[in-house]
Amino acid sequence: MPTRKISDLPILRCGHPEHEPPRYQVFKPGVYEHTCPACGTEQRFIVDLPSWADMPIGTRAHSSIGGYWERVPSGWRAQSGCVFPTPGGDATHVSYPDTPELHIPLRARKER
Repeated sequence: MPTRKISDLPILRCGHPEHEPPRYQVFKPGVYEHTCPACGTEQRFIVDLPSWADMPIGTRAHSSIGGYWERVPSGWRAQSGCVFPTPGGDATHVSYPDTPELHIPLRARKER
């Protein structure tokens, strides 16, 4: 029985070093688009907020009714001085210690 070729191999990637989105970089939460400079392939990726336990010391979780919880080494300190494992359920946005003027909404946030 003769052997015949039935299709070409698919091109899995172009081989350019910047074909994949960047890794090991810190991005603010949001949706990003990366385009390969060689082949033009576009890829979208999502940067989510870290879990409550992974947020840096000094991060503030702001409440919808005023006030905030501040990340401390032992958890989240309320303005009353009590420390809790996570902020309250009325937290609507966070601000990081390095950019306190930037408030990041928690609309679609899911605890990991």
